Amino acid sequence: MNTSNAHFNIRPASQSQIKLWRKLQFKKYREQEGLYLVSGWRAVETFLFSAKQIVEAIIVSDEQRPNLGRLNTEPDQPIFSVPVKDFTRISEERQPQGIALVARIRAYDVQSKPPREDHLVYLDRISDPGNLGTIIRSAAWFGIQTLLLSPHSADPFQPKVVRSSVGGIGQVNIYQNVDVSQLKKLTGKLKYTAIASIIGNGQAAEKLRNLSDKKVMLLLGSEAHGLTSELIDLCQIKVSIPQPGFGESLNLSAAAAILFYLLCTN
Repeated sequence: MNTSNAHFNIRPASQSQIKLWRKLQFKKYREQEGLYLVSGWRAVETFLFSAKQIVEAIIVSDEQRPNLGRLNTEPDQPIFSVPVKDFTRISEERQPQGIALVARIRAYDVQSKPPREDHLVYLDRISDPGNLGTIIRSAAWFGIQTLLLSPHSADPFQPKVVRSSVGGIGQVNIYQNVDVSQLKKLTGKLKYTAIASIIGNGQAAEKLRNLSDKKVMLLLGSEAHGLTSELIDLCQIKVSIPQPGFGESLNLSAAAAILFYLLCTN
């Protein structure tokens, strides 16, 4: 592994920059600045392989500077070094790894720029940040490029979601606050087949294998409430994951990974 820093553009961070980066832990400032933070080696390395995202800065603690050769980044990418004590204030990790990046939030709007990918996933009121982050990670793994979030979903750019996505958030386009009326336009004008994931009484989830070459929008609801009746009525197909064993329900992120596998692989 090349650990030379000769080709990196490294400069010390100013106190004003450190103050700004600390504020990105809070939604108010993320929205105000249009920025969010990705921290940890695996997450940063994964994120940097995305051509979709704009990286404003890479932040490294002084003790991690020798390891910068691990990163797949352009030579002119600004990298800012900070003392270890300051890095622990920037990152929300329990044991900060000394590497992070600042990315620009890309806002997507269904009205002005509707999604065009063959496979879309709509998440209805997913309020648990860990579940949302893990679903984003699974979507990236299976090549699902676009997620649509309903109103009252968790903020996808909050630290816990970003951390749970392990860099996957850099590979996925995220539309926020997408309501039922907007979904109807997607299923109508853009001719997506809407599929509801429900607990029991649906067709076997294996049916998704027969739809891998079609324009499909898969709808998943929260563990607590499931999909609304209005969303279920919107769907042409309802599927359920068979239960050969025991339990009330699957964890949402586990169910999502199973459904993504069936939809995206032959």
